[in-house]
Amino acid sequence: TDIFGRPFNWSQVSRKYRKSKNYSCEICDFSGDDLKSNYDKRFIDTDHIVSWDLTNVSDSNLQCLDKLCHFYKHIDSGESFNKQRMLIGVKTFVRKYRNILQVRNPNLLKRFENEYNY
Repeated sequence: TDIFGRPFNWSQVSRKYRKSKNYSCEICDFSGDDLKSNYDKRFIDTDHIVSWDLTNVSDSNLQCLDKLCHFYKHIDSGESFNKQRMLIGVKTFVRKYRNILQVRNPNLLKRFENEYNY
């Protein structure tokens, strides 16, 4: 495993999983078809459902989440994570896709805007 506890081939596993889900969030309605460019696939993460089991890369322990859903999954579960690093990606995602999120995930977007004055 790497220094984060993930398998050395995590980037390949993650890319393959996200591609199999068409880069669509499995919590909200944000779709891979909403992405404006290939580069924006960076706004879709592969998340471990059981977050402490980072070596379990079976599909049953993985899910695709957009940056906003992923951020709040960790916040709401009380997990320890690098909030400031993750917040940068969330802000960039929200800035670029606010109009789509207002339709696809309005409650979480409103929560983010209220909590972070964004």
